[in-house]
Amino acid sequence: MFELLEAPEHLPLRDLCLLGSTVYCAGVSGILINRRSLLNTLISLELALLGIFLTFALYSQCALIPLGQVISLLILVAAASESAVGLALVVL
Repeated sequence: MFELLEAPEHLPLRDLCLLGSTVYCAGVSGILINRRSLLNTLISLELALLGIFLTFALYSQCALIPLGQVISLLILVAAASESAVGLALVVL
């Protein structure tokens, strides 16, 4: 249905996918390991959302589908609101 384009030569698609999945796995492992500290859990959740954001943006750029970039923007907004709530909880 959609044709995938090749990533630029200096940024191979495989390496960028590996980066996104590594960031996501680091975030999920941080959530599973740090259950006692609220701040560390929120930081790990931010990392997981950033990995998802990176993957959506990468695939939408390669497939020329703007829907992935819209979803990435929504993920970024959700992460920002989650950070604001987490900061409010830590301050209180």
